[in-house]
Amino acid sequence: MNFKEVKKNPLVLEFLRQTEITLKVHNYTDHGLGHSNLVAARARTVAKEIHLSKREQEMCAIAGFCHDFANFLNRTYHNYLGALIFQEIFKAVKDNKLGINKRKKRITLNLKIDTNFVPVMEYFEIFTERMVYCRKAAKYLGYKFGLVINNFKLL
Repeated sequence: MNFKEVKKNPLVLEFLRQTEITLKVHNYTDHGLGHSNLVAARARTVAKEIHLSKREQEMCAIAGFCHDFANFLNRTYHNYLGALIFQEIFKAVKDNKLGINKRKKRITLNLKIDTNFVPVMEYFEIFTERMVYCRKAAKYLGYKFGLVINNFKLL
């Protein structure tokens, strides 16, 4: 994934368009394509000036471009919603399998993460709350919950 691909993605562009429309109705400042491009450029500049790698500069530009694109859904939680939507549009998870071992009473989620998209620990940090819900649900059912990402057992 690169910045050019993200800028051309029809879903990203539609979310930005909806955000612009919604926030104009509520008399907010520009949060559309112009704002997104400006923030992307500034994020890339900061990343370059502090000597981040080219890939990190690219990721900063992408994050800057998409940082507000879920504002049309909710102003307060747009950052969380945006992260979830972004993850759905640009899948970090390349493969997933759910294993249920009735004898050991264990439910295990096995994920293969594209580490070019997101490091395993960052993915885990983003979705820790979801994993807590999975663990509680498994416990309610009398099972233990396990999580394996890229063959690394986290839970």
